[in-house]
Amino acid sequence: MFTITEAAQQAGLTRAGIHKAIKAGRLSATKNDNGNYQIDAAELFRVYNQKFTKDDTLVDTVDYRLIAQRLEFIEKLLRQAEDERDNLRLSLAQAMALLTYQPEPVVPTGGIPLVEKTIQKEIVMLKRDGVCNPVTYVFKAIEVFKRFGRGYKPRPAS
Repeated sequence: MFTITEAAQQAGLTRAGIHKAIKAGRLSATKNDNGNYQIDAAELFRVYNQKFTKDDTLVDTVDYRLIAQRLEFIEKLLRQAEDERDNLRLSLAQAMALLTYQPEPVVPTGGIPLVEKTIQKEIVMLKRDGVCNPVTYVFKAIEVFKRFGRGYKPRPAS
């Protein structure tokens, strides 16, 4: 429902023009409790055959064009910031992967205890054969390491 003033603005007329249309019966209106005329939007449209939206005046203004340009610029900045954020996230993920990368040591089949048991057996056999030279023990241990492969780390002495 429109007041006389609002109806005049929507129809592009004066208040007097709306009053004349009501008095002549071309435009129907009802009075509210205060005695002011209330005009239905459908009735105003029927008589004056126009679209009544309050935003129509904004579309044609310079302010609207300025706001639209600013909005377009801000959206462009937002897209650039989002792209930069995505690139930074990717770089961070790559850096974290490099920092946390630790190749797993190659453990021989049977595990470390098997290597240690094999070395102990070899040393026992050397002692049985009468060899008590510590340097020979070290060379025998190196020989066992070569048989089992890389990645062996001896347990700390307890």
